[in-house]
Amino acid sequence: TAPTGHTLRMLELPSAWSNFISESTHGASCLGQLSGLEDKKDMYREAVATLADKNRTILILVAKPEKTPLLEAERSSLELSDLNINNQMLIINAVLGQASDQLSMKIMEEQKYALEHMPPGLHKHAAYTLPLRSYNILGLDKLRSFFSGDDYGKSYSPAAPLNLKSIDVLINDLYASGKKVIFVMGKGGVGKTT
Repeated sequence: TAPTGHTLRMLELPSAWSNFISESTHGASCLGQLSGLEDKKDMYREAVATLADKNRTILILVAKPEKTPLLEAERSSLELSDLNINNQMLIINAVLGQASDQLSMKIMEEQKYALEHMPPGLHKHAAYTLPLRSYNILGLDKLRSFFSGDDYGKSYSPAAPLNLKSIDVLINDLYASGKKVIFVMGKGGVGKTT
């Protein structure tokens, strides 16, 4: 979902509604047209409970291998943990696999640095990488090309503490988990649709 901040605020609605109604000096009956919120509050509370249920839901944070998107992913992760949504994993999208000139070498060095200095709040999550493509992975043709092993090289695999896995492993893990809800979040432009 995007933007992340808006999504997180929506997840906090049930508790905000409860506080508003309980702190109102006249109670829910004086809310007039807003009194119908009570029914919706239960629906949202149930949705948040589903998101927090690790047996039914996994939340995937998506970031690019850059400082700011990784910090945003950490912030989102911590806020989700505050809502008791802890079954999270991380996809690092658009990782440059090989350098062919000075520009790509510099980008690769910056990505490597960002991954090696990933915010500490992200270290507790399983992390996977997706390689950078010269095209958007949208539509069946692009997905087929991507998953049939198009000529993209291998994604960067940093030092041991990060324990990043390939997208193939992620897909197999998600399938094997039997999850019914997969929730994807991240800063704009990081590749959530991918």
